Amino acid sequence: MPERRSRSIRSRPSAERVPQREEESAEGLLAPGAPGWSVFVWTLFLAGFATFALLFAPQAFLPALSQQLAVDADAASMTVSATTLGVAAGVLGWAGLSNRLGRLRTIRISLLLALLLALAVPFLPDLPSVVAVRFVEGLALGAAPAVGMASIAERVDGRWAAHVAGTFVAGNTLGGIVGRLASGAVADVGGWRAAFWTSAGTAAVAVVALLVLSRRLADHRPAEPPHGTGHALLANLRDPSMLALYLQGFLLMGAFGAVYNVFGYRVQEPDIGLPAWAASLLFIVYLAGSFAAQRSGALARREGTARAMVAGSAGMLVSLPMMASDSLVLMVAGLVLFTLGCFTTHPLAGGLSGRSARVGRPQSTALYQIAWLGGTSLFGWLGGLAYAATGWGTTLALVAVLCTAAALAAVLRGTVLTRIRPVLPTGG
Repeated sequence: MPERRSRSIRSRPSAERVPQREEESAEGLLAPGAPGWSVFVWTLFLAGFATFALLFAPQAFLPALSQQLAVDADAASMTVSATTLGVAAGVLGWAGLSNRLGRLRTIRISLLLALLLALAVPFLPDLPSVVAVRFVEGLALGAAPAVGMASIAERVDGRWAAHVAGTFVAGNTLGGIVGRLASGAVADVGGWRAAFWTSAGTAAVAVVALLVLSRRLADHRPAEPPHGTGHALLANLRDPSMLALYLQGFLLMGAFGAVYNVFGYRVQEPDIGLPAWAASLLFIVYLAGSFAAQRSGALARREGTARAMVAGSAGMLVSLPMMASDSLVLMVAGLVLFTLGCFTTHPLAGGLSGRSARVGRPQSTALYQIAWLGGTSLFGWLGGLAYAATGWGTTLALVAVLCTAAALAAVLRGTVLTRIRPVLPTGG
């Protein structure tokens, strides 16, 4: 049974309300040209920007962190993996809380808590304490990943949901770029503490902008699933078509975490010899992810979602021999292609995790977030471990296995799994 429509929460007194709030079109769903469309999209963009500026900034200065704290790549990468693991652990809790507090209020609380924790990190004495607080910071950061895609599924006309999902992911990628570039540039001169200060300052700008802009939107919360949250989670986990989507996020973003955690180490090896500040600048190729995310919806409408997702995985596979080269130009070109492929598939799978769910859309999008964040955490760490043990080639071999499995999952979902979806219980 389709879920009931979201209901608005009016926090202002009735005398202050206007007849029609900005974000509501006549049909109650947003589309280009509808009042409040751009405000809604920009609010999600800023939420993603702030979240990812905090989440992935350390990737740019992992080699500096290794040198300054005298630890291996796998240990340093835990500053990223612990945070993504924290986000994965927190998304279901934030999703449930947003049902009570409202989507926007939950995002505001989450980002403010995470920002306070990020400001505490530079005061910590050693790597274990940094990893511990970064994990808690990840728990606090879970609202935007948990709520963003669910809000799109609830509030946006289905014809434009992939476009908005792409814009949300573009905010993620741009936040990741700015956080990496700013902190990476500072780390070589000011050390790892200054780098963490810089990433927190970058996120703070986006958080303030979000707090101001989101005041123009009325908050909303979804109706609870008719059989409860547990039923919705189990129903989606028993659906092979949905499992294939979650697997996409787990595998492809796991591959992404492995490559981006280790790439900076590789280009600073003696045969390439980039200085740390120049290596951190290479993360500007992450802009390719923003470009791909914004255009993934149009590609899916033109070629079909399954083909677009397989094409993304194929592009990632083609990039691996390029990144295995000893030529810096080929390596960077390969990283661009890898990023384009990853962010062609990721927003499509994320958007479908909400739209394709037949029960419990918020729970389904939360499961997708858990999958991709868990994959990033696990394989980001394993990629660093492989590099520390036997080198860059082993990391790329791991990534090849992940991309191949993701392509197979996309093919199976497009050809078989959508035809054998389980029957929902009556009223479910």
